Amino acid sequence: LRRIRGYYQFYVRSVTPHLIVSASPLSVQLESQFVKHTRPGGVFAKLERDAGPIILRNPYAILNSFISGWIDRRAMLRLLEWDIMGLTQILMRSTSWNSEDVIVVMFPHLDIAYHCMGGDGILWAVRELDWIIGWLNHIYGIRPFVVGDFSMSRVRKVVDLNRYFLSRGIINLKNIDRVPYSGIHNFWDDVDWDNTIAFSLGGGRVFVNRKNSQFKDGAIKREMEDKIISVVNGLNRIYGGGVKRVVRKYEIYSGELFHEMPDLLVCFGGGLFNGYMDFTDLNNRIFNEKDAVQYEHLSQDNERNDGVMLSPVKTSKDAISIDRVMEDIMSLLE
Repeated sequence: LRRIRGYYQFYVRSVTPHLIVSASPLSVQLESQFVKHTRPGGVFAKLERDAGPIILRNPYAILNSFISGWIDRRAMLRLLEWDIMGLTQILMRSTSWNSEDVIVVMFPHLDIAYHCMGGDGILWAVRELDWIIGWLNHIYGIRPFVVGDFSMSRVRKVVDLNRYFLSRGIINLKNIDRVPYSGIHNFWDDVDWDNTIAFSLGGGRVFVNRKNSQFKDGAIKREMEDKIISVVNGLNRIYGGGVKRVVRKYEIYSGELFHEMPDLLVCFGGGLFNGYMDFTDLNNRIFNEKDAVQYEHLSQDNERNDGVMLSPVKTSKDAISIDRVMEDIMSLLE
């Protein structure tokens, strides 16, 4: 366990150049010379054939059922736990792996638990992670490398940057009379890209519109970034604080995936959070009092992102007790 301040980015390469992993507190992306986004084509189907009939649910469907009141908290955790067990079995029963392979696994189930429940959810997620590591390590002799971002704080308000950009002329629509009410992800076809400066994909990520040819000029693009920064800082006058600062891409990102990173990153604090598109409230307000995400990494000061864990696990036949590390983990959350 280490305290890590600010932003981080790292890369892992397998012995053969099949896989590159990049990660930051904002996103995890997988790239390969033959992989689109998450995995080589057909690999997961082969894993399922190797593992036998294991039914996996969509973890976000489980979350939506909990939010809608169809299942209670205990049932949600049980369903998430069942999926974690199934996914782990699929991975471990497979005969597809070579000794030099780097296997990258994300468990959104754990992420959902602590975004919804805060401290209790984190405790549950860490115990589940401990079980997974023990299985990989003790039974299969695999040496895991654990990456986690446990630092969380309670969300007080959620801002939809795209709604705000629409009200400030940063985003323009083809037909101003057609302003949809079902979330920003449903009106991309209505956006007038020739007259749109920038847009947000949530989490404080702002992209300058690359479909507008005039922004290929570096000086004009810089001028537009200055305008966006001024507009975003205007949220402090509306909300009374909440935007700590706005940073440009080159200040924090570098490396092979630089071109994929957001042009601007809005750093929030004080309980203000820029919701992701899937969680946008179904109305036309800039601010929402309540959101599906109750706890979030980015609703605090990003410059104090202390809850990052990067931990290699030694191969051992000895059982590892979560109680050994729980005190250190919980101290990071204070």
